[in-house]
Amino acid sequence: MDMDDLWRRVQDGEGIPPQKVGTLLELGHVDLVVQMAHERGDWFCAQAAVRGLCEAGEFEWAWTALAPFVEAGPPAALREATEVLLRWRRTEEALALIRPNESDETMRELRRICRDFAQRLVRTGRVEEVVELLESSGEKSALLSSPTTSIAGQSDIERILKLLVPPAATAEQGTNRSSGSWRGGGGVPHVLDEGGAEFHAGTDQDVRAIVAALPAAAKDGFRYDAVPFDLFDHNCGSGSEVPGLLEELRTGDMQTADRALGALWGSVWHQGTSSAAGALAVPFLIRIAATHPHHRADVLLLIAAVARRQHFGDGTRTGLLRAAHPTETMSIEPSGYLANWSVQAAREAVAADANLLLTLLDDPEPVVRSSTAYALAAAPAAPPAVPAALNIRLAAEDNPVVRACLVLAAGQLAFENRDPATTELMHARWQDTARPVDVRMSAALAWLCLTNDPIPADLDAFLDEAATDDLNTLLAPVPWLRDVDDDAGLHLCLKQMRNPADYPWLTELRH
Repeated sequence: MDMDDLWRRVQDGEGIPPQKVGTLLELGHVDLVVQMAHERGDWFCAQAAVRGLCEAGEFEWAWTALAPFVEAGPPAALREATEVLLRWRRTEEALALIRPNESDETMRELRRICRDFAQRLVRTGRVEEVVELLESSGEKSALLSSPTTSIAGQSDIERILKLLVPPAATAEQGTNRSSGSWRGGGGVPHVLDEGGAEFHAGTDQDVRAIVAALPAAAKDGFRYDAVPFDLFDHNCGSGSEVPGLLEELRTGDMQTADRALGALWGSVWHQGTSSAAGALAVPFLIRIAATHPHHRADVLLLIAAVARRQHFGDGTRTGLLRAAHPTETMSIEPSGYLANWSVQAAREAVAADANLLLTLLDDPEPVVRSSTAYALAAAPAAPPAVPAALNIRLAAEDNPVVRACLVLAAGQLAFENRDPATTELMHARWQDTARPVDVRMSAALAWLCLTNDPIPADLDAFLDEAATDDLNTLLAPVPWLRDVDDDAGLHLCLKQMRNPADYPWLTELRH
């Protein structure tokens, strides 16, 4: 196995299918999975074994399984390595591993890993280490202009910027895309200029104000020219290309629409990160979902994704149903724009046009019904018709995944204000033995998120009895659980909820 061969395997997804690897791990054959990773150079085996071993706290064994792949050097292995070392509290080794010091074709990906790791360090308060990492890279402006840098506090980002942004930079340079500034498009405010972000609140540089002021006629008529897409970036470049993709999705043939949807996913929501251009697209995506049956479920999932904070696999009681960024946290997009504003704008767009999505709760396709619930759940201060419609649909629903989505959607709508009526409703549902186990389990998850009370003994007993492998598999397509883990979402979510002290980095990431 050499670098080229391993990289090809990673790119092409070759080797033992992940499902088989997961089954082997569930049966306790970690030794066999690690052996296949080493002898066959199977990346899926190595990756799955490493993640499972980290969950069990076996960091040394995980590192042994990963070491040959790290030595070969593909970015995927380096990314896993930084995760292992950070959780193993061997930060210095992670820093040494990913400092960009090459000039070959892997340089771009190495820098991305470096930026991701910088983000993790900032969120755990290790600001000085971030500065050292960025300065040692020799690519300070590039590192600031393109990562999704979620920052733990205003003071931290000010320290980093003062150290890394040249003091002689002018306002004119700040608006130039080619200058390497992290300011983004011409309408994107610099977080620190002219009194900070709030100085721009409510202006034409505030994506929330633009979305709120967009006339219904412009949205219904797909008047993209009524929206200043060119002033805002998505995660890979200028938002000016978004209208063309939206129109291809709306009017193109199946192949064209499929290609446009893929491009939208890769740009307005990239690696778990929303964008200002994505928020501007939400009103049009809602109408495309409502009127065009092709790709409907995927469009709804894109709406829901853009209208949520970056998740980081957070299935804790304070994280599973959290859509908005915490108010005390400032999160930055690759363009330099405030992700807080983008997510809020997208969520408010969903709330404004929720009536267009409600009819899709009765779509003949279960995946459309579940995706609709997931999208509606992102709406802040949703009109009363939304939770009412979710409950009405639940009474008639026969699909377990859709039922779980309807329950969790109702819980998420009540999450931010801890609505006592919904909390009581969820309590009654998980206690009702006449209800299907999928409804009881999803209601239990929602109730745990809606209250700070200790887990009562009867709920503990229910979770022990009901959280079987079969139920985990049955509920695997539920988007909230898929955000936690693709295959073991329910199991991992319950672990995080019942043992939060074992997952301190999730609290660090959120706060």
